[in-house]
Amino acid sequence: MDARYEEKTFESYFNSELDRKTSVYFPFGQVQEGVVGLDSAAHSRNWYLWRKLGYPFWFLPPFSGVELQDIAREMERFLQKEVHNIPAMKVNLLFQYKRPEFITVSSGAEWHLWNRRYFRYDLYDQQHALLSHIEATFGQDAIVLYAAPAVEDVEELVDLKKSNAIIDNTNFRRASELDGHHRNTYIKAGTYSQACSNPERLDN
Repeated sequence: MDARYEEKTFESYFNSELDRKTSVYFPFGQVQEGVVGLDSAAHSRNWYLWRKLGYPFWFLPPFSGVELQDIAREMERFLQKEVHNIPAMKVNLLFQYKRPEFITVSSGAEWHLWNRRYFRYDLYDQQHALLSHIEATFGQDAIVLYAAPAVEDVEELVDLKKSNAIIDNTNFRRASELDGHHRNTYIKAGTYSQACSNPERLDN
């Protein structure tokens, strides 16, 4: 079954925390999101955030940043569609948010990967092809991530918002690491998941 909250609620709460951990962030509008396949872009040097994403560093984050308008122009070339109203700003983080299904029965298709209740979300071919292309083009300067909450219901989501722990309870996976798969599964927050078509273990 779907997790018992709306994706928009998670997105809003995540962006609120993201704002405090970045120098600037840009939430894509509904029309933009439908074209570019991204929910938000940001620039951050926050050590705590990068550690959560699996990239701890000593002095500077491993991704220095790229102009968001350059990314938009590459999207236009790839999609052969115009991308409007993109601001002039440098970003090193690109997010696509996912509301997962929460699988609670052993008949779940991926139950054998975990042998316990788990979360999963689907990848959409056209959207993923674009995200993977953007990462292949700008991956030395910015990272493209799927972000999905490890949260079952709206009460838990609100409690995590109150304690500023939304990012702490989110599962992250680089777009490029899911190439060739149609679904990603996980049981907890962090950077550990198992992708499917053919199951593939993705470690920290």
